[in-house]
Amino acid sequence: MEVILAIFFYIFPCLQGILLQEYIDYFLLFVRSTHMLLRSEIIEAEIYRCEEDFKVSGANQAHVRRSFYNF
Repeated sequence: MEVILAIFFYIFPCLQGILLQEYIDYFLLFVRSTHMLLRSEIIEAEIYRCEEDFKVSGANQAHVRRSFYNF
């Protein structure tokens, strides 16, 4: 599991300059949610947060940036 998270973490700098910032933001939300869901213990509020992260649409891109950078 730690290897998977390390790959997610280290791929982020590689994506900058290749992908649009919008897609990088989506990727970061995916990484955050994956990290939360792979923990051995998780509370219900975290599950709901992950659901919201995966439901992100183009209409709320500002939420994506605020949500991730306030993590």
